[in-house]
Amino acid sequence: MTIYGGGGVEIGDNFHSGEDCKIISANHDYDGGDAVPYGHAVIGKKVVIEDNVWFGVNVIVLPGVTIGEGAIISAGAVVVKDVERCS
Repeated sequence: MTIYGGGGVEIGDNFHSGEDCKIISANHDYDGGDAVPYGHAVIGKKVVIEDNVWFGVNVIVLPGVTIGEGAIISAGAVVVKDVERCS
């Protein structure tokens, strides 16, 4: 598990993950316009992983995502938006 926590990361109880997962809570400013293809500023957005969540191997979670309680994220998934609880 690698965590790039520039925007904040909150992980609940009983979290389990497979190997080589990444949580990324900050990224370059693609809307800033001071350089192409992205600006030099870094924008942080908190990632929240609620209780009893399970990741398969090689999961990537991008900034600003909340993963609801009891969710299971399949191997190789790239999570770009919120995941409902127990899904």
